[in-house]
Amino acid sequence: MKDLEGKELEVGAIYHILGSGRHLVICKFKAETEVSVIFKPIKNYRNLQGQPTIHTWKRVLTKYWGSNIVYTHVGVIRVSQEILDKYNIS
Repeated sequence: MKDLEGKELEVGAIYHILGSGRHLVICKFKAETEVSVIFKPIKNYRNLQGQPTIHTWKRVLTKYWGSNIVYTHVGVIRVSQEILDKYNIS
């Protein structure tokens, strides 16, 4: 499975999950199954200076759309080390 930039997902790497409206959802990639991609929540409730709160619930993203089309890319972008340091995300 690849991220939106076409790079393979790495176990333990931190990703921003897109499509969450006003919320900033940041999770660690945990595992991939036959039908889903699983992200582990990060325990960080800090308000980013007026920006949306980081929500931390577990995310399971399906690899299927409709009945038989398999996604090869998932709607996530890897969070840069600069952002991790700036907002103290671990």
